[in-house]
Amino acid sequence: MKILFDLKSKLVVPIRIKLFIALIIITLAIIFGFSYTIFQTATQFFLESYLNNKLAIAKIAATTFNGSKHENWGKITSIGNPEFETARDEFKRILSLSDKTRYLYSVNYDKQKDQFFYVL
Repeated sequence: MKILFDLKSKLVVPIRIKLFIALIIITLAIIFGFSYTIFQTATQFFLESYLNNKLAIAKIAATTFNGSKHENWGKITSIGNPEFETARDEFKRILSLSDKTRYLYSVNYDKQKDQFFYVL
């Protein structure tokens, strides 16, 4: 009987150790919860800032040239056009100002073919 009692007393974990383990688990859960919340918030702010930056670049590029003249720039003959050259140089300047932008282009919509095509 004494052997059984000794074995049982060795398997019993003191209440202090149980409380310590429970506090560690609760602390880790709180830390992971806060970390996840902070990560999500930072990601949202970064994405919002990034998209606003891209929108600003697009607005600057959109106001660079006349839209009615842009409709005719989809042909090879428009390469010698001074307005086309000015718009192209302006696009290059805008692209050089933003070091995180790789491509800057404009598109036209062909109503007859119901397609978009790249211009600059």
